[in-house]
Amino acid sequence: MLEAARKGDEDIVALLLAMDPLLVDARTTGWYQETPLHLAVTKGHDGVVAQLLAVSPQSSDARNRDGRTALHLAAEFGQDEIVARLAHNPALINAVTSRCTWPFAKVTNRRWCSF
Repeated sequence: MLEAARKGDEDIVALLLAMDPLLVDARTTGWYQETPLHLAVTKGHDGVVAQLLAVSPQSSDARNRDGRTALHLAAEFGQDEIVARLAHNPALINAVTSRCTWPFAKVTNRRWCSF
């Protein structure tokens, strides 16, 4: 699932989700421990993002090890269509990472925490 999401292979993602919808919660084994949604977002695979969210809308709440949600990554990587898809959730817009950045920190050049 992870590789299919990273590559944007919508057919394989659909097949895997049909076989086991819980694969939407799979995690990479590297430092960031990202989900298929994180991987699809960083590469701009909107079709895969739509598939993953259709099976598990709450997957957009998942954070990687750094505390980033899919919205953080979409904003950081300039994936405007995906930002629009994810920005409907007010909790995601205000989600702060372990480094005190919010999803639009790169755009505003501001951190959220003040310590």
